[in-house]
Amino acid sequence: MSDELGHSTLASPNKMHTGVTVSGAICTGKSTVSKRLGERLRWSHVSSGRIFREYCEQNNLDVLEVSKLSDQFHRECDGLLLHKMHTEGFCVFEARIAGWLARSAPSIFKVLLTARLPVRIDRYVQREHVSPEIARQQIEERDANDFRKLQGLYSVDYQDQELYNLIIDTSEMPLEAVVQCILQNIKQ
Repeated sequence: MSDELGHSTLASPNKMHTGVTVSGAICTGKSTVSKRLGERLRWSHVSSGRIFREYCEQNNLDVLEVSKLSDQFHRECDGLLLHKMHTEGFCVFEARIAGWLARSAPSIFKVLLTARLPVRIDRYVQREHVSPEIARQQIEERDANDFRKLQGLYSVDYQDQELYNLIIDTSEMPLEAVVQCILQNIKQ
């Protein structure tokens, strides 16, 4: 099977699901899990984080400042992601609020990843090459800024568990176990 661009895809593991969202806070494993899930399914991977990072790089902005970008910019990016969710099948959508954006799309399986703060700090230290103290400060600042921004934009708590089909604490789970758990639940 191939999509309209000629990319090879696997049929949905469950005929009802033509997409998967992977949501979660910074350093819960969103990027790593969604990339690997996309590879396993041979589905496209759409990352809002990549869009934001590229924008920040092109405009000499600190990634920590993303939540301070204009509301219009955030709405446009979220609108792009939402449009892709409704028009592109067989995709893994990675974004902090992807599950909320897809809340009215029963064909999209919604996953929330969580992790304990010490684990998130360790992951951030490895990724950003900063001290644990700086990692904690930056994670807590980003979590607070993102929460305020999303509350202001949409009055939403993207971590509301009612939004999701599956919630996984990635603190102690290896990558392949997380991906396998998602695949098994999609098939149900």
